Amino acid sequence: MRGDCRSAAQTEYYHVLCALVADYEQRAGADRWHKLSPIEALRELMELQEVPSAQSSDAG
Repeated sequence: MRGDCRSAAQTEYYHVLCALVADYEQRAGADRWHKLSPIEALRELMELQEVPSAQSSDAG
């Protein structure tokens, strides 16, 4: 919904929702992903899922 079409209540709801999402992302560490290279991000995701490096090379 565009900003000029929202009611005051909808605009307030939007701002609260944005603040909640930003707070969650900060606490969850989501802001660090954009700082990683694609290969670093992949390695981090593999580590989180406990995928051994050797298993990933078998797919190629």
